[in-house]
This record gives sequence, structure tokens and C-alpha cells, in this order.
Amino acid sequence: MIVPGSILQARYQIDEQLRQGGMGTVFKAKDLRLNKTVAVKACRFTDKKLQKQFELEAQLLAVLRHPSLPIVSDHFEEENQFFLVMDYIDGEDLGEMIVARKGPFMLDDVFRWADQILDALIFMHAQVPPSSIATSNPRI
Repeated sequence: MIVPGSILQARYQIDEQLRQGGMGTVFKAKDLRLNKTVAVKACRFTDKKLQKQFELEAQLLAVLRHPSLPIVSDHFEEENQFFLVMDYIDGEDLGEMIVARKGPFMLDDVFRWADQILDALIFMHAQVPPSSIATSNPRI
């Protein structure tokens, strides 16, 4: 079990759990080698195809550079879990912002967020995946 203070790969010290969802759990951690804060996503897969897909996707994400996407710097397996290490981006949680609001968001904010999301999607869909990824998952 991953708890604050746990150290993964003798490198990533877990500070706190940020969120948990259907695909895994995201933690805030410190990269002890580079002395910087990172986000570590933990996933558990029993299906070998999903494990291989996770590794291939990590390799693809590691080469993407876009201002709206975190940089992926590492991936590894430890104790039957798969981990993705990426930039930690500090900011407000959208779910918390929605709860705190007394009404709808300003249209200018919504349009700016939508523009950033769509720009990132356009960028990702314009990438040519490495041949090993393209042949293992024809949907990419």
C-alpha cells in the first residue's frame, strides 16, 4: 500500500494522495534525485495486454511537448503496480471550483479553458505514433 513517506524505486518519496479514480491513483511526490515535486500515477493491471499498452503509452507521452500537457519523465513497475511519473502542476481543482461557485463560470474563462483543451487534443491527434504503438493498438 502506498502511503505518505513511501519511497518508490529508491527515488520518488510520496507526499500525499491527490485523487483516486477508475484508472488509478495520483500522488504528489518528491523526486529525490532531481529534488523536484512530481505527480506519480499508480495503476494496477492484471491483463498483460493492458500492461504492455501502459508501457507503450508512457513512451509516447514522454516525447510530447505542449504547454497544456505535463511532461512524462518516467514509468516503472513495482509490486504488481504500474507507475507513470510526470510534472506536478499546482493549481485549483476544477471539482472544488464548481462546488465553491454560486453560479456559472464566466464565459471568457470557459472559452479560454476549452481553447487550451482543444489545442492539446489537436496537437496529440496530429502526432504520428511510433510504429510499435501503431501496430499494437490500431485505434491510436
